[in-house]
Amino acid sequence: EPPGAVAGAEVFHINGVPYSKLEPIGRGGTSQVFKVLAPSRKILALKQVKCDGDEQLLEAVTNEIALMELLKERQLNAHIIGLVDSEVKLEQQAVYLVMECGEIDLAHMLQRQRGSERDGTLSE
Repeated sequence: EPPGAVAGAEVFHINGVPYSKLEPIGRGGTSQVFKVLAPSRKILALKQVKCDGDEQLLEAVTNEIALMELLKERQLNAHIIGLVDSEVKLEQQAVYLVMECGEIDLAHMLQRQRGSERDGTLSE
């Protein structure tokens, strides 16, 4: 098991970095999202998209990755869930996106909103 891995957990390797699968948090037609633990012990989300030979889906997902990277590069991603890493694994016909975990971001945002309501200021 890689250092920081959860004993007995399935491990996803994205660009050589091991992420321990904790629990499923969502699923769509061609994708699943899991809560994962990074080697840094940070909880992140991992989206697994199964392309199964669908070139249009593969193109759409790689376009999504490119857009998220562009927004991050231009620092326009303050209000969206950030992309941490991604990898296209053609041999598995799958694309993996490692992202910030939205529940944590939402909780943080709500906490900030409550704080601003208390002191009468608006914060971004």
